[in-house]
Amino acid sequence: MPEQNQQTKTQKLSTQTVILLIILTTIFMSLFRVYIGGSLGFKVVGKDYFSFKDTFVNLSDLDGMPREAFASKHPAVKKQLERMKIIRTDEQVAEEFSRKSMEEIQKMWGY
Repeated sequence: MPEQNQQTKTQKLSTQTVILLIILTTIFMSLFRVYIGGSLGFKVVGKDYFSFKDTFVNLSDLDGMPREAFASKHPAVKKQLERMKIIRTDEQVAEEFSRKSMEEIQKMWGY
């Protein structure tokens, strides 16, 4: 009888451990984003808000994606990467485009 009691206690503990792991994993996946690949390698960063979207982000998959598609499919990731200075902001891209355009115009007109 005591052996059966011990077995029941072990099963309860095992069940409680599994439930606890599920809860902790759910909390982790909702509050943190894991970046892999690209220039970051591996980095865990807090999300701005509770969400299960974009928990695991492979930067290598996003490399060739057009900026507009990236912004519409992964807006929170884009904002976070801009804040982390991993990618340029829209303003920086627009400034660079304007600068290069002005340089081309000046070359055409001989300035």
